[in-house]
Amino acid sequence: MEKNVVSVLGIDVQFPYKIYEPQKLLIEAIIRSIEYGQNALIESPTGTGKTLCLLCASLAYLCDKRIPGLKIIYTTRTHGQLNHFINEFKKVPYYDRLREIGINATILGSRDKLCIHSQCSKMKGNALDGYCKALVHTRTCTYYNGYRSKEYNNLNILMDVMDVEDLTSMGKKYGFCPFYVMREAHKTSNFILMPYNYLFCQTIRDSIELDLNDAIIIIDEAHNIDDFAERVMSFNIYQMDVIRSIDFLKRIITTVNEDMYNKEKDDNPYLNKLLSLYATLQRLDCFLSSLDLDNNRMMHKIKRVDFHYTVGKVGDDFVIFDTISILNTLTSAILDKNSQNSLEQEFGCLTFIMATKISDESFNKNVNIEIQSIDRLKNSLLQLTSQWLRANCQHFYAVLRIDTGNNNNKFMYRSLLFECMNASCTFTKLKNEKIRNLILTSGTLSPIDNFISNISGGYIKFPIVLENEHIISSDRVWVGCISSKLKIFRERFRDKVGNFEDQQLISTYSTRSSHEYIVKLGILLKLFVKSVPGGILCFFPSYTNMNETIEVWKNTGIYHNLYSYKLIFIEVVKSTDSNDSIDDNLNSFKNVVDSGRGALFFAVFRGKIAEGVDFPNDYCRGIFICGIPYPNPHDFRVSLKMNYIRNTQNNSTDVVNALRDGTYNWHVLSAIKAVNQAMGRCIRHADDYGAILLADVRYEYKNIQVQLSKWVLKSLEIFSDTVALSNSLDKFFLKFRKSTKNDTINPIYDISTAKLVGNTESDDESFTEFVKHTCDYQNLLVRFQGKSQKRERSNSSASSLLGMVNDESKMSKSGVDNPFICWSNVTSARPLDQFNLE
Repeated sequence: MEKNVVSVLGIDVQFPYKIYEPQKLLIEAIIRSIEYGQNALIESPTGTGKTLCLLCASLAYLCDKRIPGLKIIYTTRTHGQLNHFINEFKKVPYYDRLREIGINATILGSRDKLCIHSQCSKMKGNALDGYCKALVHTRTCTYYNGYRSKEYNNLNILMDVMDVEDLTSMGKKYGFCPFYVMREAHKTSNFILMPYNYLFCQTIRDSIELDLNDAIIIIDEAHNIDDFAERVMSFNIYQMDVIRSIDFLKRIITTVNEDMYNKEKDDNPYLNKLLSLYATLQRLDCFLSSLDLDNNRMMHKIKRVDFHYTVGKVGDDFVIFDTISILNTLTSAILDKNSQNSLEQEFGCLTFIMATKISDESFNKNVNIEIQSIDRLKNSLLQLTSQWLRANCQHFYAVLRIDTGNNNNKFMYRSLLFECMNASCTFTKLKNEKIRNLILTSGTLSPIDNFISNISGGYIKFPIVLENEHIISSDRVWVGCISSKLKIFRERFRDKVGNFEDQQLISTYSTRSSHEYIVKLGILLKLFVKSVPGGILCFFPSYTNMNETIEVWKNTGIYHNLYSYKLIFIEVVKSTDSNDSIDDNLNSFKNVVDSGRGALFFAVFRGKIAEGVDFPNDYCRGIFICGIPYPNPHDFRVSLKMNYIRNTQNNSTDVVNALRDGTYNWHVLSAIKAVNQAMGRCIRHADDYGAILLADVRYEYKNIQVQLSKWVLKSLEIFSDTVALSNSLDKFFLKFRKSTKNDTINPIYDISTAKLVGNTESDDESFTEFVKHTCDYQNLLVRFQGKSQKRERSNSSASSLLGMVNDESKMSKSGVDNPFICWSNVTSARPLDQFNLE
């Protein structure tokens, strides 16, 4: 392996590949941050080798200094990203050397990820913790006993870095507990890997016994860490959870009493604690029931907060309380001095007894729901009674919401939501753990000043800041933006299509569902698809918008025409599909591209495709951006956030300096950050290349452009002519035609047989059918909306379009150009009479 070395502060950092200047700067920033114990914020575009630089720099420091007890904790968003990190880990020059000098690396996971006991499939969270502890206490877990025997030491497990799947497989094969093995291993490890929710969640840190004192914390993929830090500190008290927990407690207490009677005992050490917890939850239930949106006596006791920012119905079904007021009222109503101090012990007794009874069929009926309810309630009540919350309550909204639930159920369930609105609370808490320093990295952190203000609140300084350039040269990236003056049809046909041509491509809430917009967007996408080889990613603002658009494209024939160029894949919703189905979809997409057949992936901003998947080389030669993914103003939490920003604008403290800045616009920054992250899928290394088309006229605006990644801006060109746009794309890919399996001019496949049936360079005779199929949008509008007035207009418009089609049919025979640029290559389109036009 060729050694490429950069020297920083006397430390020679070896890199496995040719090292570029941006990578040298990144490595230097990391080494200086670790050496001087200074916080660092590093923005380095996706594809610049950021992960390898982090690895090589931190491992070089460990190997060079060999400081006893020095601990570097690397965190990223998901276990999947950690698995990718481990693969990169094995490429670095230090991988074998670590073993030689006795430096260990460990991946951490919770019991939810690492426990392999057969009964554990029924449990999660605190219930799993309690069940595990019960088995350990009685020495009835064979895997824990295998861990205690230390026989796994003969396998040299701790000398290698394994992902969670490999570790659990080893545990099952050799009979040891992966959780306890890793919990022991990390105490002597110098390099620890874990998802960053472990870092911020006190419950998980306690369960894995993670000590952060004097640790160097690296948070990779930190572009959404401010939002995550707010959400991880937010908690809810659901009345339904309280009711379920009370019901479960009744059964537990009855069982304990029966055990006492059968064993002829006068006392049980758990019974008093369970009874105390039962009384507390009863008081909590009564308190929640006393709250109402009407002005009753209880509501008058609690100070409210004025809520200014409302959209539609948002704000009509909840009340925001002054947080300290609701805390005082609630704690005095449900807790006495003794129960407040013993609440954690009481829940501990409950989870322990739950674990011992989990195999009892009388407890198995709704055990998953009950465990989740008790787990949520425990965490919420412990946070509710913490001193930390009282110290930071000015950054929380306490919200009462009432859910009527099922229409047949007259009872209204209350929820108290404590929503954290400022990420600095979380990072200040992390700082108080006496960590040595923080290193935050991502490809999209800009604007840096706003990001620092969001997470630090003026209490945490970042002396080292790096805004890195991309390693890719600007001539390897094509970036196009459509002008507000963009015309799809050629001039001689514009009088035939009327208002269709005047419809600007702008995806606002009021326009993105219109058929005119969707059809025109599809036309532009097909132009792009025709010119771009290999794989293409097309991003939508939301799943709803994506599905609505696809449905219209299917009904107008656009989807069929897109499919004739590239096989189409659609991102699934996370909540309804497993990770396996998402991964299977991705693998199929990549296999199609590898075969030389182009593929098109419809995905959403902030989804898995946009955030955490690598698409090097032919897997992503093009990205098509539909709209701007502004946060939904009808979303409850977005509404709260906007209200918080408004209420803090006049505050003079450092916490809200960014909010008082007139150039700061939270919802714009949030949207463009998602766009930048999605565009980063296109370029993954120095020799990569690709095209990006921003299909919304708002990207022409200067206030939007200044938020785009610098490497994108360098290549940005605005097009008002589809001829120029198409020619520019073709010219760009012509430079790289020999280096890709997929020709710039894609072949058409017969969809029914998946066999190559012809080339696409000249199919002018099929144009008539395409125009009939795609352009008669007015008639389709009639079919969907069923309004008589539009039906009359559609018939008139249909006549004009049919006339245009007939004219075009004559022109195509005489060699006259088509009105659509590069749209003369459709081999099959449904005839107009299939639309049942009147």
